[in-house]
Amino acid sequence: MESSARKPKPRRVDAGLNLAITAATVGWLGVSLALFLWGFDIDFSGDPVSPERQAALDNRERLRIIAFAGGPVLIAVFAVVVERPRTALVYILIALVLLCANVSQERVRHLFVPPSVEVEDPGTDHCVPISGSDRTCPGG
Repeated sequence: MESSARKPKPRRVDAGLNLAITAATVGWLGVSLALFLWGFDIDFSGDPVSPERQAALDNRERLRIIAFAGGPVLIAVFAVVVERPRTALVYILIALVLLCANVSQERVRHLFVPPSVEVEDPGTDHCVPISGSDRTCPGG
């Protein structure tokens, strides 16, 4: 007995598309790792950061967020174009998770900034007795 319903054609696996998506993923991970390591290029001296340096650090942070979340979006767009909807969905979810993590980090950053501590200048109002000098310190 022959079935009247037609069997769907098996989906053709295109190795070139799989390779392209894999290469894009590896490239995105490489760029993300490079930007992550570039983030450690900061000054640990404890001196206040100049406004110019802070602007450069803020721009670097924006670039990192765009690369972290933008890479999966570009890969998802490519997956949609080559008709890989499940792959596109996975990369969109990755992009959303990374974007939410980065935005929440930006939102709570100000909560962890330590308050500035003002150090008083000791000045010259204290008395240092020196042997043989004419200084007269109170109390001896």
